[in-house]
This record gives sequence, C-alpha cells and structure tokens, in this order.
Amino acid sequence: MGFSPAERILWMAILNPSTDAASRFPMPASFSIRRGSHSEGELLAEMQNEVFEGSWGYSPNSVEEVEARLRTPGSGPERLIIAEDAQGRAAAFNWTRIVDAEGRPAEGDDPSAPLARRTVGFIHMTGVLPGYRGAGLGSATVAAGVAELAEAGVEEVRLEVVESNDVALRIYRRAGFETWQTIQWYELPLERV
Repeated sequence: MGFSPAERILWMAILNPSTDAASRFPMPASFSIRRGSHSEGELLAEMQNEVFEGSWGYSPNSVEEVEARLRTPGSGPERLIIAEDAQGRAAAFNWTRIVDAEGRPAEGDDPSAPLARRTVGFIHMTGVLPGYRGAGLGSATVAAGVAELAEAGVEEVRLEVVESNDVALRIYRRAGFETWQTIQWYELPLERV
C-alpha cells in the first residue's frame, strides 16, 4: 500500500519507583522547582511548543488543549513541576499523570493523598527550553517527577519516547527506565489535491 517505516516508539518503565529518586539527580544550584497552577496553560503551551518544535509526531498544542489537560483528574497542576532560573524564568518542566490499572484517572487532586487501588504513573511530558539545555535540568526534573509519583504510591512509572531522541533516552536510562515494548510506526505520504 506504500507505507514505509517512520519511527520507533519505546515504552519504558520503572517498577517500584523510589521516593529518593530526586536525590540522585538534584536540581542545579542556580535553579529551583515549583508546582504548576491552573493559570499556566499559556506558559506551558509555549514551553511545549518550543521544546518539541520539529520533533517527529509532535503537533503544536493550543492554550485551550493544555488548559483542558490541567483540569483533567490525575494530571492537573498538582502533577506539574516547573524549574525556574535565578530570575524566576521558566526553564524546564515535568508533567506527570496517575491512572489506575484500567487506565482511569486516579481519584483526588492532592498529590500527598494515598491512592486506594493499584496505580500507574506516567511521565506525560518533560522538556527543557533550548537556552537551558546541558545544565542537568532534564535529569533533575524527570527524577523529581519519579520521586513525586513514588510518594503518591504508584507501583510503576511509564513513559514513551521516540527511539531517535538520544538525549531523552540517555536521561531516562540513567533514571532507571527500561524498555518493555517497542512499536514501529509507519507513514504513507498523501498527495495534495
């Protein structure tokens, strides 16, 4: 039919994540982390679109899409970590979500509340703005997200990453993620009418 291999997607996971994950990759000295808020849809959309511009399979997010996700149980602002530089400028982010074993959002918005049933945490999206890359923010924000998910009681943390994203793969592997499934994506060029 004319389809050709496009990219491989890796599903990675950490079983029994550690609450001290962040201590292995601390935030660089000139940066701090803070919790996100419901009012940060525009900031987060701008950051995501800048971080992932030109990445395979990424379609820019609108502010409305990000705001809708921030209102979704299990992935609201209590699951958003933003790293800021010494001047308070956003430099990186890690956005997680929690679902139960059937994929339903976990109950409650309080990240410190214990979970009532088996749950899985996801690194939904993480990124470092281009001007801040190479400072250790990717490792630090991913580790902070894993630690928070562990503190919430998840039994597993999962993520998906494009296999050709060498930088992200290095960060995830150093954090303890292992590949458990590989999916080959195919594409078919469509002629414009």
